[in-house]
Amino acid sequence: MEKYCKVLIVDDEFIMRQGIRHMVEWEKEGFQIVGEASDGKEALHMIRQCRPHIVLADIVMPVMDGLEFSIQMHEQYPDIQVVILSGHDNFEYVKTALLNGAADYILKPMTSPRNLLGILRKVSRNIPGIQYCREENVPYEMYISRYIGGFQRKLEENVFAEKMPYSKYRLMGVDMKELCRERKERPGELREKMEAYLQKNQDISFLSAMVEERYLLFLCNYRVKDKEELMKLAHGMQERMMHYQRFFLAVSWEYGSLQETRLVFQRGVKDLLGMRFYYPGTNMAVLAEAVERQKARRFGFEAYMEYINAEEFEEALDMFQEYVGYLVQIREEVYKVKDLVKNLLFNYLVETERLGISQEEERVRCFESIGNIEDAERFLEVLQAFVKDWRNRANGRKKPVDESVMEMKNYIREHFRENLELADLAEKWGFSYSYISTYFKENIQEGFCGYLNKMRVEEGKRMLLNTNMSVADIGNHLGYTDQSYFCRVFKKMTDLTPSEYRRKSRRGQK
Repeated sequence: MEKYCKVLIVDDEFIMRQGIRHMVEWEKEGFQIVGEASDGKEALHMIRQCRPHIVLADIVMPVMDGLEFSIQMHEQYPDIQVVILSGHDNFEYVKTALLNGAADYILKPMTSPRNLLGILRKVSRNIPGIQYCREENVPYEMYISRYIGGFQRKLEENVFAEKMPYSKYRLMGVDMKELCRERKERPGELREKMEAYLQKNQDISFLSAMVEERYLLFLCNYRVKDKEELMKLAHGMQERMMHYQRFFLAVSWEYGSLQETRLVFQRGVKDLLGMRFYYPGTNMAVLAEAVERQKARRFGFEAYMEYINAEEFEEALDMFQEYVGYLVQIREEVYKVKDLVKNLLFNYLVETERLGISQEEERVRCFESIGNIEDAERFLEVLQAFVKDWRNRANGRKKPVDESVMEMKNYIREHFRENLELADLAEKWGFSYSYISTYFKENIQEGFCGYLNKMRVEEGKRMLLNTNMSVADIGNHLGYTDQSYFCRVFKKMTDLTPSEYRRKSRRGQK
């Protein structure tokens, strides 16, 4: 006889899966959630491992939807009951699924735990050998998982009085999704290895729980005198698992109340597990206190692009390297660092290719390297090598620059907010008007008006984003006496009016 009726949840929405998992105290009702999958194909693979009695499957999913899944389930596992989850709009699919072997359906959003349990109990009557074993007490692991995941407001410490009798706690965690990314072992087998090792020390009590489908947590409870023993245990598990390349153990600071566990996870262990990139050469890190993330200052993208467009590549690459080094120094989230680096390099390489510096192969190679590197020190080394090569390429392309050209560019940069005209440059440098027009275009690769407007529009974008000045005042500040002309120039260069650009940019910052 089976002790529980085992249930597998299949839905591509993480929130929905978590909602079902924590909607009911399942063991009290004689059920057990044995796994979760995000699509039908993944579910078919999991079924061979966890052998559920009932599968709750969404009708609309990527890769393999609920309809195709129910058909294959009926053919491969006719004894397993499939219950379809569906919205009102997909009811035709539900009828087809019922005709192809599904046992029942539930409309989303689910109205109450009672309705869900009612359907599961009705369906379970078709399963031979099921004898409900309802438990008065929910397993400790379920309590911990529900509390840390935010599905339970507080922990009743008296429930844990026998299991967690000591005065001190630490939380240890492993990112199982990361650990299993390139390993053949099943997550369950790896979890058993770690639990078996921790159970060796009888003086330290621990509970394990999975949170957010990826974090395996070990809640350790111990006496003050056993603090060193706990740390030896942590180091021992680290050494036991060190041959797993992606293993990384995060250990929290010591704390004295079970109620602090959610905060310790959110502001300690979870953050630390996402920062392995900044701990090269080790597979374990111990926190002394909560992780305090510093908000990164904004990158000056407009100035960066201005340097590139003006072919001042040294300045652009210096600006890029300084900012990336700063992000690594403050330990910004790794995905943000890598995304920003790819974005900035893409802009740089596209613009330099437009100017005749072919770097397509380097772009592909660089982006692959950025994605694969998992060590901050190595990351900076690789970027430095690429940047050095790009500097050499850019410098090799440069022709000797006429000193007058540099003087003109600097003069425009200093006076572009004034009512500046090409005749002013002709007079200052002693050229005829017709000659300076040709001279300017040949040496700066665009006409005077275009170059001046580009500089003004870039400054206008900055002012629209960072000040509350009116469009008319900004245009006047930039040297445009006619507001409508400023708006036409701005829209021609950005495809947006100044007002539209301000609204869109500020909305994107929220």
